[in-house]
Amino acid sequence: YLRDNENLTSEMQLLAESLNNQLSGDFKFVVCDEKQKTKYKKLLHLLKNDDSAYFLSIDIDMSTDIKVMLDFVSDMLKSQADIGWGQIRSQKKYSFVSTIISIDKLVSHTIIRPFLWKAGIGISIPGQCFWIKRSTFADKLPSEIDTFLDDLALGLYINQHKISATISKKVLGYEIPNITCTGLWKQRTRWATGYASLLVGANNFDARLKIILHGIAYHGLWIVHLILCVFFFHLGAFVFLAYILVSALFIVKNSIYLLVPAIVYPFFMAFFHVQWFISLQTELKRSKNGNRC
Repeated sequence: YLRDNENLTSEMQLLAESLNNQLSGDFKFVVCDEKQKTKYKKLLHLLKNDDSAYFLSIDIDMSTDIKVMLDFVSDMLKSQADIGWGQIRSQKKYSFVSTIISIDKLVSHTIIRPFLWKAGIGISIPGQCFWIKRSTFADKLPSEIDTFLDDLALGLYINQHKISATISKKVLGYEIPNITCTGLWKQRTRWATGYASLLVGANNFDARLKIILHGIAYHGLWIVHLILCVFFFHLGAFVFLAYILVSALFIVKNSIYLLVPAIVYPFFMAFFHVQWFISLQTELKRSKNGNRC
């Protein structure tokens, strides 16, 4: 997917050539531009106008390990997966904000998303890279909605229609992170707009409940963390520090070099979660007054 300020990268061309070789020429490389403004509309357009059996959707700014991606494609073809994805990480930019975003990716891809899908309430897929079978989704995805959160719109459809998802533990790519607070602020505003459009457009209680639970899981857990911090602080400094350390270790696991940023992470990101909630309220009020989200 190519935005108007992006160019086709040599790495993406090399990946396309490698996939073409692996599939013995039975491969098509399609670049989606800004004619369809949101990725969700791009996906609908592609499913309608291209008769390929499968699609591998990749954001143009993704950096990938070609061998890992080829193995992933091979696995998806063998299993004839309806939908499949792996994990995404952030490219290292060696700044405070980019390090925090790296931790945010770990939380999302190794803790929150896997837990929600195992619990049967997952509605999120990694929009940066996923595998999709055309026959399972063409002319079936809701076309009356549009949203910045294609990952939620597609994931909600998967959940509601009990479509089997093949989830790989492979790290399929590394995206360029937002490296400024301004970028994070704008991103959260865009997410709130997309989330509001899905929430307003939900046509049954089950869908609306799962959308709400997703919002709580991704944007409300810091409140629980803060309450626990206050609770353990009142029990004593040692207990408080032990909780902070254990929770940070739970996030980073073997990535010990991220331990200190992981301690700071929930407090720093709290500002952007609050901003998301404020933006969401604004969008919902706008929708209530008769304007589109």
